[in-house]
Amino acid sequence: MRRSNRAMLAVMGALSATGSAPAFPPSSSGGTGGGTIYYTYAGVLNTMNSDGSNKAALPAGVLGEPSYALHGPASDRWFLHIANGELYAVRGDAAIDVQLTDALDGITVLGESSTPSWAKNDPSTTTVNEADSFVSFVGTDGGDMEAIYVADVAFDAAGVPALTSAAEAVVLDPDINNFDWAPNGVQVAYARSATGNCGTIGCPQIYVYTVGGASYLLTDGSRVAWSPSGAKLAFRTNGFIGDIATINPDGSGRVTIATGHAGQYITLNTPKWSPGSTHLIYHRSGGWGSNVSEVYRTSATGGGTANLTSDLPTTFVNPAVPVAWR
Repeated sequence: MRRSNRAMLAVMGALSATGSAPAFPPSSSGGTGGGTIYYTYAGVLNTMNSDGSNKAALPAGVLGEPSYALHGPASDRWFLHIANGELYAVRGDAAIDVQLTDALDGITVLGESSTPSWAKNDPSTTTVNEADSFVSFVGTDGGDMEAIYVADVAFDAAGVPALTSAAEAVVLDPDINNFDWAPNGVQVAYARSATGNCGTIGCPQIYVYTVGGASYLLTDGSRVAWSPSGAKLAFRTNGFIGDIATINPDGSGRVTIATGHAGQYITLNTPKWSPGSTHLIYHRSGGWGSNVSEVYRTSATGGGTANLTSDLPTTFVNPAVPVAWR
């Protein structure tokens, strides 16, 4: 299959359609993870440094997951989002918003619980998956099953993306909650609804699928995120009060690194990895008197926890929610 073929190619680095390497912005505040954090607040997408400083709102109309690399002469990120059942990419200045999927392909892109994503950059020296070389999303062809689709992407000389292959279903399941690809581009972790009484609606479980192979049960949980290094996965634990935990890809080494607060009905959700896999951000929220909805940062082992949005008047109905870390 296409994903397997790409991962088996040994290449020197991620190349754009014009033959030049896409730019990756330099990291800052390395002791707190570096890079740029993207989060929603007050109805728009915002950015901040990894220490919570330099908060800024992006232009109206920019929403969704940012690309890993900067593309084109102006060095822009592109943001994946969904409109009318189709997948779009909007440039970071909001000047260009291109439709990626074909309205006539019979696939409806779904976004209720799962957001579309770009390919990560593979840090290994043996199999290199190109950053932003494919997009992936949950969709349906109108039947009873949902699917994780993938489609190849290329950027033209102006840095504008377009699909270069038809969307291909790699995982079929009746109810896919969310997913995230490993940096090698051949394994995808996904959460699906199960049965039972676990304190979480649907009692989700996390599976790992290898393209061209089979799926295996990793652990109970949801909102799974695969680290850029490929060494760990983060996720929300099941239960009314969810925690943030990490686990190895083989299912060993499960560790809780941040806990909610049952007494204040505070739950944790939506973990996102730092570019170097050294830190995580997550959403901390609760009601019934606590009235909080904040973005927290912690180390990958659970130390140095900090509220990055303590300077914002966030509330349960005006939340700050992490989107990505680049």
